[in-house]
Amino acid sequence: MRVITLCIALFFPAIALADDYSGVYLGTNADSTVYFSVHHNEDDNSVIVAVLDMSSERWNATGGQLSMMKVTTTSIFESGTFSLELDFAPTTPVLTVMSCEYGARVRCYRGFEAGTKYTLFKIL
Repeated sequence: MRVITLCIALFFPAIALADDYSGVYLGTNADSTVYFSVHHNEDDNSVIVAVLDMSSERWNATGGQLSMMKVTTTSIFESGTFSLELDFAPTTPVLTVMSCEYGARVRCYRGFEAGTKYTLFKIL
């Protein structure tokens, strides 16, 4: 009985935390620090990620659908010009820039080249 109780106690907190994706994240890599504001709608699993580049004080917004603890987002302003993959599966979430092309409203800031990875730390 103790084993079952321990398993339940260990398992359910992980489930509760797994769906808690919304928040403000500090993203770091060797070259820069960036803030990401993640908004997860649990009703339809949609996700919006707002990116604030601290060096230029500009921002971009992307949106997509969460599936299997991952979401690939594309620019809300111009479809396909700015794409991110956010993976919540690791202990520490990782955001990868999938593509960034210059457009009327999208700016590819330094550090947002395709393949750039940010390790995310939830701060709010």
